[in-house]
Amino acid sequence: MDADNMEMLQTAVATEVNRQQKELLNSLQTMMDSKLSMFQQNIVQISNSQINKIEENLNEHYSFRKKGNENQFKHQARVLTKLKEARDHLDSSSIADESVESAKASINEGMELVKNRQKLIKLADSSQLGWKVVKEYESNPIAEDSDDEKKIYRAQMRAERKAKESNTSRGYRKSYRFTPYFKKPEATRMETDEKEQSYRPGRCFDCGARGHWSRDCPKKEENKA
Repeated sequence: MDADNMEMLQTAVATEVNRQQKELLNSLQTMMDSKLSMFQQNIVQISNSQINKIEENLNEHYSFRKKGNENQFKHQARVLTKLKEARDHLDSSSIADESVESAKASINEGMELVKNRQKLIKLADSSQLGWKVVKEYESNPIAEDSDDEKKIYRAQMRAERKAKESNTSRGYRKSYRFTPYFKKPEATRMETDEKEQSYRPGRCFDCGARGHWSRDCPKKEENKA
């Protein structure tokens, strides 16, 4: 091989090596930029999450004068937190599929909070005892497969019983009998079920009338007819 060919070969090899080195450096640079961008996004999300928690803690330490206002405020704060989380997941230059799914999950959780609160507001509005029934409904959970209307009925009964006990302790005393006291026989299960079916406390969620529940609503039968 003559000198000219050797020089051309060396030049070609050097050029190819330089090209491959540049491609490798560009690939490394692209990968590092991508990793750095993801790292920055994670830092921002963590910071926003910590800020949201700090705001929640500040809200928790505020002393409300009325319990109803406190419950409403805390509920709105939880919904706002979920919406902020969704915004943070979507507020980035390159949105990954994971961020989109996280945003959807936060939005769905916020929607469930709103729907549950609307249900409690309707429950309080349909009962004469108002939010006392809601308090019993939330503080006494039952099995997941139980009928929700039965849970509402039991909450209504507990609230009425506590209201009567409260009125009794304020100004009424029980009178004691001097005659022999005979225990009233307990009603059978069938009699109890018949009484429960004949009258329901509160209002129907469908038509708003008192004395029955939505599953026994006569309006449904009229609409079917």
